[in-house]
Amino acid sequence: MRRLGFLLLPLILGWSGFPTAHAQCDPSFEHAEHVLETHRLDRSLPGAGISIFSPADGVLHSNLFGQWGANTFIPIASATKAVSAAVIMSLVDDGTLSLDTTVADLMPQYAGTPNGEITVAMAFSHTSGLYNDSWSCIGTNTVTLGECAEQILNEAPRISAPGETFFYGSNSMHVAGRMAEIAYCNRFPASCVDVPSGRIWIQIFNERVKNPLGIGLFYTNNTNPTIAGGMFSRLSDYETFWRMIIGGGEVDGVRVLSQAAVDEMLVDRAGATKIYYSPAQPDVGNGLGIWMFERGADGETTIYSDPGKFGLHPWYDAVADIGGIVMLNDAAGAGAGGGRHISLQIQQILRRQMLAGSGDGDGDGVCDAIDRCPALFDPGQEDADADGIGDACDCAPADPRTWAVPGATGRLMFYGPPTCYFTSYDPDTGEVGCFGTRNLADWLQPIQPGAIVTDLRYDVVQSSSDDFVGDGVCAVSDDERSGAFNNQYLTDVPATGGKFGYLARPINACGSGPAGFDSTGSEILARDCPQRTQGAALTQTQELRKSCPKDEPEAITLKLVDN
Repeated sequence: MRRLGFLLLPLILGWSGFPTAHAQCDPSFEHAEHVLETHRLDRSLPGAGISIFSPADGVLHSNLFGQWGANTFIPIASATKAVSAAVIMSLVDDGTLSLDTTVADLMPQYAGTPNGEITVAMAFSHTSGLYNDSWSCIGTNTVTLGECAEQILNEAPRISAPGETFFYGSNSMHVAGRMAEIAYCNRFPASCVDVPSGRIWIQIFNERVKNPLGIGLFYTNNTNPTIAGGMFSRLSDYETFWRMIIGGGEVDGVRVLSQAAVDEMLVDRAGATKIYYSPAQPDVGNGLGIWMFERGADGETTIYSDPGKFGLHPWYDAVADIGGIVMLNDAAGAGAGGGRHISLQIQQILRRQMLAGSGDGDGDGVCDAIDRCPALFDPGQEDADADGIGDACDCAPADPRTWAVPGATGRLMFYGPPTCYFTSYDPDTGEVGCFGTRNLADWLQPIQPGAIVTDLRYDVVQSSSDDFVGDGVCAVSDDERSGAFNNQYLTDVPATGGKFGYLARPINACGSGPAGFDSTGSEILARDCPQRTQGAALTQTQELRKSCPKDEPEAITLKLVDN
């Protein structure tokens, strides 16, 4: 398993041309759509989709690109997890199941064993202690869901006691699916007569989620459905489901879950555990089928999501009170193809646009929510390269891929053991492999990359002091982002008791971004790496500073480790 290192009026459909002083201030999504369609064409993908909605106003905008139509179904991979979690929580809502129900409560043959102590909550939040990379029976139709779950409980090795370790994967969710089936049949035995395991789960899903919502989502295997990743969906199907989640369990007058059930799905259950393997950075939380990607100063989740490997990215942004879905189907995976990067860029574009509102900060007669240059007087709104950014504020007005110098990167971290970046299991020896590294620098893309985000390159400079100019050494120049996050395997490791600083700075065709600021608010100086490629002006990315006390203000954006 490889580390891969989201309240305005509805859009006036059919609107075209440049916004004018007389145009209504309904949001225009041309810039977000430009980013998505550029990425689709870059990847030679047959289609893409986007949907944008708010809890109060419903669907604001929905569009499909390329060959995709309203009835195009795609595999949604791990975006299945939130749907399966909703099935579980529907049983919790009516008392059929509890999140504290253990395996032994429903399968007494496991009483007195560590596996018997696994709760529903642990099984569905990757904290069961089981080795969690997909077991060989998952996805096959030669066994039932129940038979596969028992294979996992009988054969999969344990990496810790239940509840102690986070190991992202599929095995424990499969066990939770079987627990749901047993609890359901114990309470509603007449509904399970002559219905085999696997089809029982499908029956629960249909009656509790699919049919009430009137959606076409489906599991591809009715005998042994993959609880953690086996569904297909149309854009409209997942749109309805995700609107139900961000609506607190209700959408369009139909209640599927209680508000309390949705709140439980959003409780971070990974934060208090040791991370064995996670496809996200260690400070990203995980609930029941949902990731918490951003938190505010008060610790409350501000962006949550349930992204799928091939490119379905639903999210909700509490700051802007906006939800959305970016829909791709990239066989290379969303990380390899940059799908996650594009989704994050679109989320930030929409946040800025929604928060801009109906004001007119530059006094040009165009409200900020649709102004192509909201900080510059530009009544004409010309946009020669049709990238959604006006020529007056576009540093590359003839280049639709670039429009501004990039901002600083975010949350640069330096990883080491015990986190695994690759895991393996040898069935002959029973050994579990955990492959880590002591020198991985990892950072988030700039909030404002100023270009199609997958075009960004990075310089990585290391320094043993606070001064990246004097003794700064160029570790990597013009580095491409790697995987679902940006990262770089660095060749040097701090000496025992020593510290290294790493400064990652983004570059696009308009130039280098700022180096960032230290905890006092002073700008950090940094040397440039030598240019190793032709073309774009290279050199800058964000800030990674040396050590700062943990109680310093939130202006600190980098972490270093002592060895």
